[in-house]
Amino acid sequence: MMWLWRSRRGLVYRPEMNDMNEIPLIITVALYCVLAAKKKPVFGQMTLTGMLALDWMKPGTETTATKIQIGHPSQFESDWNVPEWAKEKAYVALLYPEDIFSNPIFVSQASIVKWLEAQCSVWEEAGAKVSMAKNIATIEFEENFPVMVFNRDEKAGKFAPYLCALKE
Repeated sequence: MMWLWRSRRGLVYRPEMNDMNEIPLIITVALYCVLAAKKKPVFGQMTLTGMLALDWMKPGTETTATKIQIGHPSQFESDWNVPEWAKEKAYVALLYPEDIFSNPIFVSQASIVKWLEAQCSVWEEAGAKVSMAKNIATIEFEENFPVMVFNRDEKAGKFAPYLCALKE
C-alpha cells in the first residue's frame, strides 16, 4: 500500500513506510476496537448500544395501554434492554402506554402476567386485534384503550402479589 502524507507541497509519497508496518498497525487498531467496546447496560434509559429502554413496574402504576405483548424474555432481548435476572422467568409482558414518548412498562411479576393473560382473552372476545409472531402474543387496541392500575401492599413485603384492576 502506498503511503501519502500531506505537506506544504501537497501529497508526498513516503517510501520508508512499507507494507510490513501496515500489518501490526491493522492488528493494533482491531484489538483496540474490540477492547474498547462497552459492555451492554443491564437496565437504563435510552441506551447508546441500540437497545431500547424499558420502564419498571412499580406499585401505584397507572397506565393506558395501546398494545400488550406477552412472551418469554429471550424473545424480547433482541430489541429491548431486558435485565439478566428476568431471563429466568417463564413469561414477561410489555405494556405500551398511550403516550408514544413513554417507554413500555416491563412486567415480570407472575401475579400481573397471569391477570393480563386472563384479561387478554376477554379483550380478544370483545374484538381486540390479536396476533402471534416470534412466540410473542400481541394484543392491540384500536379504540377504548384499557386503563390499568397496579398496586401492591407495601407492608406485606417486596414479594407480595400485585392487585390489578381496570379503571373505567
